[in-house]
Amino acid sequence: PHSSRVTIPRGFKDMLEGFCKAVVKYQPENIPAFAMSFFSVLVIFRDENPSMPIEELMKEFRATKGSQCKQASLLI
Repeated sequence: PHSSRVTIPRGFKDMLEGFCKAVVKYQPENIPAFAMSFFSVLVIFRDENPSMPIEELMKEFRATKGSQCKQASLLI
């Protein structure tokens, strides 16, 4: 059997961990809608802070934007 090694993109773990923490914190009824909202708001936040390292970006995002994701997912 051939074993292939998968390379995980830089920042993926931090983004996934941030998303999982938000799901646990906000307990959304519709997780796919929450995910859409979370990552849409995250893209905007990233565009506003292009030079911020991903680890720091995710901490700041959770502290300042997390609740927006829950509110937006309720509208979907």
